[in-house]
Amino acid sequence: MFDLLESFTLICGGEVKTQPEAEGSPDAPSAEEDLLADWTLFSSFVDNPSVDPMDDNNYLTAHLTRPMGILFEENFDVQHGGAFVAEINEGCSAAADGSICRGDQLIAIGEKRVSGMDFEEVMKLIVGGVEMKTKLSFFRGPAESL
Repeated sequence: MFDLLESFTLICGGEVKTQPEAEGSPDAPSAEEDLLADWTLFSSFVDNPSVDPMDDNNYLTAHLTRPMGILFEENFDVQHGGAFVAEINEGCSAAADGSICRGDQLIAIGEKRVSGMDFEEVMKLIVGGVEMKTKLSFFRGPAESL
């Protein structure tokens, strides 16, 4: 079985926090902040359900070294499959690159198209890569627009 935490730890170079910050800690987000972040991500898809997949401005490519620092999640609507960027870990190459945003749809790893693919298969391709630098392509919009 696929272990997401183990895979995220590999991708992020072991910098993943397995325990939440202590309540009241200045670094710990409040429950309201967590809920707002999740709602903001979700509403970005709902408020803008149709992004033109023919517009080149809605695509980006990043060449990232390991640890990449991206937490991918399965698309909310499983009929579309694939993965989107849920979080970017500070201190890793995705944060340093600066072009990738939460909510971006992963559409290709190297030259292999992964949009619509089973989430576990997508993660195996990322984790199983042996190259130090990986080419990732993204679509800035919801999976329904692809």
